[in-house]
Amino acid sequence: MENIDKRYKQLDKWTERLNNNDNYIRWKDKAIEEASQHFSWINSLEKQIQESEKKIENINWLNPMRLKENKTVKDRLEQTISQAKDQIISHKQKLNYYCEKLGFSNEKEFNEVKSQHEMERPALLEKSKNNRQYIQYERGVLQKAENALKNDFVRRVASLYPERPEMAYMSFKTAIKVMEFNRSYGKGEVIPIERVPEFKEQMQLREGGISLFNALVSGINQAERGMLEDRKKTQEMPLKSKKKKKQRFNGLER
Repeated sequence: MENIDKRYKQLDKWTERLNNNDNYIRWKDKAIEEASQHFSWINSLEKQIQESEKKIENINWLNPMRLKENKTVKDRLEQTISQAKDQIISHKQKLNYYCEKLGFSNEKEFNEVKSQHEMERPALLEKSKNNRQYIQYERGVLQKAENALKNDFVRRVASLYPERPEMAYMSFKTAIKVMEFNRSYGKGEVIPIERVPEFKEQMQLREGGISLFNALVSGINQAERGMLEDRKKTQEMPLKSKKKKKQRFNGLER
């Protein structure tokens, strides 16, 4: 049992490591996805800045009739550029966390990290799955071995009390208590089961239950006998009545 408990603890630690690995894979999936979104936003905003700057360069300032309109367009484009730059700064600040955790410093390195993760991920998941299946199989084997040891121990303790066949159905915990009580107080001899605290109350309840059952059986038998006697009397009454009528009839004829 000690070896089984030791192996159970080893399997628990192994399962914990697998859970941590699976959690890390899921975290990395999410981290790569979120970092990819930040890079996508940065690229989109940078493109928006380039397009706005190009539009500013293409404004025709030579036409005095459109001077006010051109100035309005230029202001709007400059505002768009300013907002885009602020958003880029925000996305880059959020990327710092992923740069540190995933180990990259620019988009090229990030794409390398992403590609490597996508390549390794299926094999890692398959390995984790196989390990979990093996752990489940070994737990099943350990459970069977544990049950066999417990049942054998219960049988050995029950064999000390051949006059009590019901002892074969006691639990493993009860068997341990009975054995410990014998070791502590038996002095090399088997203590009668009636003296074992674990069974003392049960025996009293059992004896009380038997007494109650016997009383109920006795009451039922007595009631059945009374019913038979009443039925017999009921059947005899018509016969006696017919006999009396016949005697009276014979007397009248005379």
